[in-house]
Amino acid sequence: MNINSHFSLLTSHFSIIMLDSDSKKWLASILGNAVRFDEPMSRHTSFRVGGPAEVFAAPESLETLISLVKGCEERELVYTVIGGGSNLLVKDSGIPGIVIGVRGSGFGVRGNRAEAFTPHPSPLTAIVKA
Repeated sequence: MNINSHFSLLTSHFSIIMLDSDSKKWLASILGNAVRFDEPMSRHTSFRVGGPAEVFAAPESLETLISLVKGCEERELVYTVIGGGSNLLVKDSGIPGIVIGVRGSGFGVRGNRAEAFTPHPSPLTAIVKA
């Protein structure tokens, strides 16, 4: 496979990821003001570069994060979890699907687990199963 056909596969793959209006309504219903559509990723990276995320979600509680991840998996929606945006480069064309930002929230996602962190070194962990 040459680079041009590989690029075409990636392009066609990403073109089918776009969220439908029902998915956007669902996201708005569980996240309220904590969801933004076509959000410039330059606002969320230390290098201040990058195109838009199709959806940027910033859950404000562990429970909302769990609901969001479970719902994405049930609906087969593509999602990416980011932290503070250090060492993250986003291409000018942006990120398809849902970007879940957990900067400074005290919780995050690792594999199929949502983790809440205490000020102490040991995490409190809740299982997220689809």
